[in-house]
Amino acid sequence: MRMAPEWPATAAARAGAPRSRQASNSEVCEVLDSRHGRVLLTSWDIVDGWVREEVVVCDPISSKQQHRVSVPLELMSIGGLDNGAVFCAASAAHDHVHGSCHSCPFKVVLLSYGNYKNPYACVYSSETDTWGDIISTEAPHDTPFGVCPSTLIGNALYWPAKHKGDSILQFELGAQNLAVIKGPLGMNMNDFDDFHIIQAEDGAVGVAALSHLELQMWDRKVDCQGVAIWLLQKTVSLRKLLKVPPRTEGSYESLKVVGYDEDTNVILLATNDGVYMV
Repeated sequence: MRMAPEWPATAAARAGAPRSRQASNSEVCEVLDSRHGRVLLTSWDIVDGWVREEVVVCDPISSKQQHRVSVPLELMSIGGLDNGAVFCAASAAHDHVHGSCHSCPFKVVLLSYGNYKNPYACVYSSETDTWGDIISTEAPHDTPFGVCPSTLIGNALYWPAKHKGDSILQFELGAQNLAVIKGPLGMNMNDFDDFHIIQAEDGAVGVAALSHLELQMWDRKVDCQGVAIWLLQKTVSLRKLLKVPPRTEGSYESLKVVGYDEDTNVILLATNDGVYMV
């Protein structure tokens, strides 16, 4: 049995006192994100014939620390919940060192892609128990944003376009500004078999891309005039590094980026033989 606080979704009651309820047998949960000692899940439930959608933030080590928050009706009316991220409330401070963040205030960013049109975002603060205003930005109409992992770099969160596409969604934590930036050209030209947003060696945003058993490390550089370009900094032969045998007739080589550790800058690659840390 799980008991958790619930906040009303209406604007008038956003700061009201929380109430507890028991999770029903029809509730379905999916993991959206994890960071700083917390896991973010989305919860779907049928109540009196209506679909109720909430997000649940929990500490996987101690199930006692858990928060249940209703998704804002304004975001649901735009196109529904498509993605999200959880992070320590002090992440916008450059001098903050993450460690025991699971006991600190947190924030949640929820994204809606407006029926596959422009991205929209809304931020929840555990300190005030309220949602902020809806934030939006324009994106190319053919940008296939969808459910994908976020990456925290500095004081900004990043999400890549789903599948193929050279657009990256950027959310600045301090200014709470939403923008779409361009990624390496290969993301849009189908040159990459798979990719993941990572932190570059200089602390800027980067992309780790798989291309024909090679791992390409791309860095985004911005000049003094604000013009951004992507530079290929390194190419690693995964056939040599992972000792992948030569492909024989009828064989199939499976290689995919399945994860990225922001704290250690480690990339997780899955092959037919298992998962490797690079």
